[in-house]
Amino acid sequence: MFTTRTALSWVVFCLAFVPSAPAIADRASCLDIKNSPVERLVCIDGGLAAMDDAVEEARAKRQAGLPTAEAEALAKAQRAWSRARETGCSLPDFTDETLSFSDLWRGARCLAGLYRERLAQLGAPYEPARPAALDKPNYIHPLCLGAAVSDETGKRVPVPLRACQLGNEHNVPEVQEGYLVAKGGPLSPSTRIPYTWFGYQRLGTLADGREVFLVAHVTGGSGFLSSIETVRRKPGKAGEVMLSAKTLIQGGDRCEGGIKTASLKGDMLTMRSNVQPGTWLNAGGHASPRIIYYKSCSACCIGTLLWQRSVGGGKEKVLSGTLNEDYADNISQEDDANLCFTTAVRKVGVTPSKDIDIKTIRSIVRAHHRCLEKSR
Repeated sequence: MFTTRTALSWVVFCLAFVPSAPAIADRASCLDIKNSPVERLVCIDGGLAAMDDAVEEARAKRQAGLPTAEAEALAKAQRAWSRARETGCSLPDFTDETLSFSDLWRGARCLAGLYRERLAQLGAPYEPARPAALDKPNYIHPLCLGAAVSDETGKRVPVPLRACQLGNEHNVPEVQEGYLVAKGGPLSPSTRIPYTWFGYQRLGTLADGREVFLVAHVTGGSGFLSSIETVRRKPGKAGEVMLSAKTLIQGGDRCEGGIKTASLKGDMLTMRSNVQPGTWLNAGGHASPRIIYYKSCSACCIGTLLWQRSVGGGKEKVLSGTLNEDYADNISQEDDANLCFTTAVRKVGVTPSKDIDIKTIRSIVRAHHRCLEKSR
């Protein structure tokens, strides 16, 4: 039978809070149009991929202890089940561009039922642990919130909450570092990018009823994106609850703008974001006109900024900043502007990993400019 290998590759990010981020292995090959619709759906769905592996492991474990004739009979039965699985859920012969959310949820729910039946037959019932968050009245499955925010064109389509949550019951979320996360799916209707995982932290509810979330998602490899989203629950045409999302703050990637922490008090957001040297200097009033780069964006951020902004808009206010212990290692040493950044920090005498107030950041900016003047 086809099995989606979810031997997971763990990517290390510079964001200390980031939950472990598994990437479904060999995604490009298992999404190949030459594979069946069932194979491709299992490929993009973290829960189905896990169940697929569980079936194969249960079959192998049971078969290993059987006499030859019975082992062959079990292998034959497994092949028959695999063939029946291909036609048991009436999946459309989709491509990445044509799979709708409704087809995804309906097909995944049906396949999950087939997998549960097979696991029970093999004596290995599938019973993942359920986090307490699933039983809260305002619960939203991470992949349903992911579906609501997935359209990067800005033309987001409201998501029917019940249909989505039924279609993702087999994708049992986990709580990691304060985030409720789920692996796999959904495919964005516009970008067609499948998430490796999607997670959120609920920050609170505004006076007008909008819910506010810090969300984070990985699309494979080392890409990590974060944002602050507002979500409304509205009745649809049939009376069902529909989720509509709007980006309040686009956090950027992990090395520039990635949001490490966020909190909401009233309508005031307080956030700590990862930044590059130029952005860090800008917090002090004025950075060098020369852009300061990392050796590579895959390198970790050099530090953070703590800032506030009203949900209603207005200018952000920077409160303080930090520098990582290894900040100098993540700055290119081949450019005067970068060298002067390290020189200025050392001259002012701040301690990495300690909170640095705005007055001190401004002192570093002035020392940085003086260093640049001398280097000309």
